[in-house]
Amino acid sequence: VLYTLGYTESLFFKALFGILLITFFFVRILWGPYLQYSLYMNRSEWFTTEAEAWLFAPNFLIVVFFNFINYYWGEALFRKALKGVSSSDEKGENAKEKAA
Repeated sequence: VLYTLGYTESLFFKALFGILLITFFFVRILWGPYLQYSLYMNRSEWFTTEAEAWLFAPNFLIVVFFNFINYYWGEALFRKALKGVSSSDEKGENAKEKAA
């Protein structure tokens, strides 16, 4: 909402963006590979019955897939942060002009 209203230079927006970067890094980037590692290292617990063995591969592939998605969005988010939110902010400038 703040982006569409053109408040990308406000301290509140920058604080929220910083919190988003920090939480995204810890929850998505660091925790995902740990979950994948934990699932792989404890795979012997999945093979006690045949039904559990069939469930391991799809679960593992889903975790790997989501890790790739998280890396993709994480890279896009951090590039946006490094480039600066307002450097190519035509939408925000237009919204600010309309509000004035």
